[in-house]
Amino acid sequence: MTDKQREMVAKIVAGRPDVVFTLGRKGNKVTMNGKGQLPWPEITVGAQGGVTIWVRSYDESKKTAFEGALEADQLLAGQNARDAKKNALGTETGHPEIGRNLISRKYSFSAENYERSRKEYAEQYQTLDDYLYRLCQELPTHSSRLSVNAKVYIISRTFMTQIERMVPSKGTQASSISQVIELFFKRSHELDALFIRLAGISDPPSTSNLADILEVHGAITGMLLEITGKSAKGKAKSPRSFVAKYMHFHNPLIPPYDDYAATVLQSITQPIGSIPISIPITADADYATYVRGLFSLYRFVAAQGLPVTVRSLDYYLLWEHYQHSVSREAETPLKGKSRG
Repeated sequence: MTDKQREMVAKIVAGRPDVVFTLGRKGNKVTMNGKGQLPWPEITVGAQGGVTIWVRSYDESKKTAFEGALEADQLLAGQNARDAKKNALGTETGHPEIGRNLISRKYSFSAENYERSRKEYAEQYQTLDDYLYRLCQELPTHSSRLSVNAKVYIISRTFMTQIERMVPSKGTQASSISQVIELFFKRSHELDALFIRLAGISDPPSTSNLADILEVHGAITGMLLEITGKSAKGKAKSPRSFVAKYMHFHNPLIPPYDDYAATVLQSITQPIGSIPISIPITADADYATYVRGLFSLYRFVAAQGLPVTVRSLDYYLLWEHYQHSVSREAETPLKGKSRG
């Protein structure tokens, strides 16, 4: 399996936690056959990461790459959401479209799995993350449009934060992401002041540090809500994942956020508990819950004498999720991982 195939397989798996995929091969192509609540067509991933999927559309045409995959994803996600709502599923996670299988899983911390995930991260993905850390260290401010452009594009697309889907397009190429860049550039002084507040965070962060993280995350999220669209129910689409990941690469002590990681963490921290902190009124509630739980797990892991970082825990949580989501025959790549 090529790196591009591995990345695309991970992205497809990340988009459908309710489907168990089995991987196969046809020549130099990877095939993905899914088993879920609804029939899933065979997906073929080419050596360069191109995707072909048969979608029964209005014109029953064969669509390639993201056109077909996106249509199938939307159709199945919509049906799963309706089914979940009928059966009153998903109340614990707040994401009924995730479905019964994910909600019913129970996770517990495994030192062995944690070490396995650390080894996999070091061998496959640490170099990429190191480049992103270096990018934000060398270009920490937002007064240059070029630096803002580089950071927003690379972080949002490497981790598929879905920010482009949240900002309504103006009808031109890349107009959604360009609006994010323009907003950050215009409010550079405000953004830079927020990041300066986080420069003195201790390792591990104190409870006051955690409150600062939540307040800054809430402030940046609030900025972006000025340009994000609304869901079908009229609610503003939250850019919490993009904001958390963007903050993380500027300061590695700030937790990135992912819905899948949050679901696993919720199960793991139930017997551990969470750190009592003062939550700012402007904080994003889901991110606040995640931060409290993550640093509880951080302390728990450190107390066992294991090396721990925010990123190692983030990767471990996603690693555990993928171990339960992909067939045992499949590899478990994690770079294309975000649910948002």
